[in-house]
Amino acid sequence: MGQRASNRDIPLRKRAEAEIRLRTAALEAAANGIVITDRSGQVLWVNPAMSRLTGYSLEEFIHQNLRLLKSGTHDLGFYKNLWDTVLAGQVWHGEVINRRKDGSLYVEEQMITPVRTTGGEITHFIAIKQDVTERKQVEEAERQQRQLAEALRDTAAALNSTLDFEAVLDRILDHVGRIVQHDAANIMLIDAEGYAQFHRGHGYRELSVNKRFESLRVKVAEVANLQRIADTGQALVISDTHTDPSWIELPASEWIRSYVSAPIQVKGQVIGFTG
Repeated sequence: MGQRASNRDIPLRKRAEAEIRLRTAALEAAANGIVITDRSGQVLWVNPAMSRLTGYSLEEFIHQNLRLLKSGTHDLGFYKNLWDTVLAGQVWHGEVINRRKDGSLYVEEQMITPVRTTGGEITHFIAIKQDVTERKQVEEAERQQRQLAEALRDTAAALNSTLDFEAVLDRILDHVGRIVQHDAANIMLIDAEGYAQFHRGHGYRELSVNKRFESLRVKVAEVANLQRIADTGQALVISDTHTDPSWIELPASEWIRSYVSAPIQVKGQVIGFTG
């Protein structure tokens, strides 16, 4: 009778094994990175998406602690809150700046869920990770664009008042300096012949490009990015000039990695640019 009972269990075992294989295949095929660790954060299993996200092979992950990905951006309090949350049996959800194998930083949205035994003891953690770097860059660029637009609107009234014109330009540069993190900022004014010429700015001496940039004079119609700003009256934000296909270099601008420029308008007419 014991043998017959065992035979009856075979289909159940096969069904359970098939379900496990199906679930494992689904986790391995997931677009988001998935990690299973023990209570200390030592990696027991990762899916291929995690390897693509970080640059570490599956073999390099196993038995490593997830501290492997720490970027040094977050303080100890950040990680204490994370661990206090999951060790208390709660789900932690947030954004983490981590470092890939090649040293580059990325932002991941992460959810960590504790795994319990039937007795309630926490034995493992499952983390689901999504790369949101590009989304955060777009959000930051849009935020900067909104703030810059607000700052420029604040100066619009001054341009039509009795304030000294040079003082107004200084105010614009001051707004740019307070709102957007930057290495250098400038104002270019458009002359009667349609040329934009460097008028004033700061940061260029430190970058050793002051003589080249301060003598810059370009035809607006011949520089697509400047013409676009003049035509639309809208700010232009380029997060990464090395990869953005819309970036068209200005003369003497090969050192620029990111670029924000907005039109300076008087009574609806674009008279120059700040960037």
